[in-house]
Parts: sequence; C-alpha cells; structure tokens
Amino acid sequence: MVKKVRSGDFTENNTLGLTTAEYIEKAGEAKTPKIVMVKDDWEPALEAFLKKDPDRRTKALFLDFDGTMAHFTKTADQTLAVHGFLSAVKTFLDKGYKVAIITGRPIEGTERIQLATGEVIKEENGVLGALKRSGADDELIKRLHIFGSHGVQQRGSDTHWEVRNDNKTTPYIEPQHQLLSHLQKLIENNHILKGLAISIEKKTLGATIHYREVAASQRQEVKDELNKLLSKVLPEKTHNKNFSLLEDQNNENYQKFTYNSATESFEIRLNPETTDIEINKGTSVKSLAEKWGVKVAIAFGDDTTDLDMQTKLQELVDNESSLLTTQAFVGVKHSKTPPEIIDGSTLVVDGQESSVGLLAQMAERAEDQKS
Repeated sequence: MVKKVRSGDFTENNTLGLTTAEYIEKAGEAKTPKIVMVKDDWEPALEAFLKKDPDRRTKALFLDFDGTMAHFTKTADQTLAVHGFLSAVKTFLDKGYKVAIITGRPIEGTERIQLATGEVIKEENGVLGALKRSGADDELIKRLHIFGSHGVQQRGSDTHWEVRNDNKTTPYIEPQHQLLSHLQKLIENNHILKGLAISIEKKTLGATIHYREVAASQRQEVKDELNKLLSKVLPEKTHNKNFSLLEDQNNENYQKFTYNSATESFEIRLNPETTDIEINKGTSVKSLAEKWGVKVAIAFGDDTTDLDMQTKLQELVDNESSLLTTQAFVGVKHSKTPPEIIDGSTLVVDGQESSVGLLAQMAERAEDQKS
C-alpha cells in the first residue's frame, strides 16, 4: 500500500491556492501501482537500486514529467504533478540519490502561435513553472537537475542553477526559423488543416506542432494529414538518412531537422545524420550518468522519446569502462501511450497515479545511501 502523504506535503503550497482535496481532484493522487507488464530483470534491478551500496556508488532516477508524473491537460500552463510526487522526490534526495527531470518541455516558458487566428500566446509551459505550481519550493528545486526541450536546455549545479542552452545548437537557429515559417504556410494553406486549432510551439531549438485542441472526432485525420505534409519537407526520425520522399531534396537547411510523432503532436528536432549533433533525452541521461559516476539507474517515461533514455543507459551498461552496471525503464500506460512503451519497458504501470505510487513505494523502501 502507498502511505498517505504526510501533512505539510508540498501540495499545500501550490500556487493556485487549492486545498489538498481540490488539488487531488485536479491532479490525482499516488496509489498502489497496478502492474500491466513486468520482465524478469525488474526485481534484480529494483533490489540493486534500493539497497545501500557498500562502496557508496551513486544511484540515480531519471524522470519524464508529462504523462508520467502528471496528467495531460488542455494547456500546458494547467499541469500539476500527481499528489505525492514531490514528497517522493525529496525522500530520494534526502537518502542520497540523484534525481533529474528529463522533459520535452522547455525549462521556462515559450511562445506558441495559434495558426487559425495568428495569435501569439506567451505560455507558462516550462517545467519549472509546473513544479512551482504544484508546490515545489526553491530548496527542492535547487536540488534537482533538469534537462528541457529534449536536452537542448539544462539547469543544475553545473550551470549555477541558471538555464543554459547547448552552444552547439546556435548555427541552426536561423534555419529553424525558415523551416517553421514554411511549415506554417503549408498548414495554413492545406484544405484539411486550414482553420483548425493547430499551433506551433517554438523552442530554443526545435518545435512542437500541437493538434490536441482539435475536436476529438477530427484528430486522426489531422494527424494523418500533418504526417503527410511533414514527410514531404523533413525526413522522419527513424529514417533520417532518407531524403528521397522530400519534395525539395536539395534544401539542406530542412534536412538538418527531423520529425516524429508524439502525444497529440509532432516533434521537430535536429537531425544527427546531417549535423553530427545528437541531442535527446538519452544523451542528457548519459551525460549525467557519466558525470555522476552512476552505478544503478532507473528511468520513467510514457512516450517513444523517453525510450532514448533506456537506450543510452543500456549502452553504458554494455560498456566495460562504464561504472553503470544496472538499468531499468518504467513505462507508464495511459490512453495515449504508444505500443513501443509496452514492448520496450522493464516494467509497465497503469496510469500516472500508479507511476507516482510506485515512486513513493520505492522512496519509502530505499536504504539511505549516505550513512
């Protein structure tokens, strides 16, 4: 069973002024996890993670946020962490574990253009804002390491708690601007997509094309049409060397980017094949694991982009010179979870409340790594 979160939990400090009961009604509450799928290597990995390491080697959690520790909301500035998440994170930190949030969200707010109206919306969609809205105080936030925009941004002790962008991405800002302008015109002129509630969220590098506000009855058609449109301009992520389908095969600027489907959206990011720059959630996790000298790591996620974390962690496990010996990936199943999560996870739990419930159980059972 998941113990009730004690009085004085972070939720009481939420910036919306909600009572704990009102908060739980909106955000949900940690519950005893319902297991959907478990592989044989989960229990050994969990035991290695929770037990005190005699050599005091570092153990780390790498956590996606939206869809994993928080429910999806109509707009990103409404998102709240499931009740119990922040307390579980603090418990792990107090016991000497490293905790990092690895998210597709920017760390701070961005701009989103609503294509049907041309309205530019300044969004409070950063993960820092979501954490503060959920009740996290400055002390807790200063103990967390955060990678945002799929690794383009980072904030932590190495940046003196300032948000910094990866310097390698600077040459691609103008090509990205040209690409997004072109895509905007294509969408606005498309007979199926024109006038619908589609928006483009511009990030430091890359972007997200959202169709979550489109009527549910139209979403599949919109997804298919957007995919068709994007495939003529950009290579798809898993076929980033294939430019044969592009309408303009000589446009090197557009070939510097790829796209992939995500939850009610499409993500646009750098193409490592044409830029020699690989930045994703996996590279973020790998850099932290190497920097911290992590021995055992567990990552949580709910989307295909989160599986990059597992891929890079497994690469470290397979590398004889790496300190990492054990890794596991917890997948979160919900109505929008892609099948790759079910296939690729070590353990799958049903829903965000189960995910936070599992995290809380683990935090309670974890042995103090510092003593």
